[in-house]
Amino acid sequence: MEDTHTSYWHEFHGGYKNSKSFIEYSKNLIDSLYDGHINDNRKIRVDEITKNIHSIAFYDSIVVFEKKRREPPFHIQKGHDTITPMVDPTLKKETVVMKVKKKVLGKKTHSFWQNSKGKI
Repeated sequence: MEDTHTSYWHEFHGGYKNSKSFIEYSKNLIDSLYDGHINDNRKIRVDEITKNIHSIAFYDSIVVFEKKRREPPFHIQKGHDTITPMVDPTLKKETVVMKVKKKVLGKKTHSFWQNSKGKI
């Protein structure tokens, strides 16, 4: 898509951070590329259009969409564990609301483990 700078011009019904502009629409599609990595993806738009966007690149006045069916993400661990992972307990403190949700809804599996294809 070209001439996307017009998304910032008022005479083209645009403006900075205008939610109805093409550039903001395109920026909102970025999250759909990460739908397989987000645990709670109810707020992310995932449909036939977004499932077929493989990548998005932004340039001056141009947005490039690479059209290709996007496969679900996965990873494979290779080799032997040689370093014990350090888990910093201060990174994600569990709030009271989080504890209640976990008790009521059950613990969700992190997307890292959902996308794991094991070790080789």
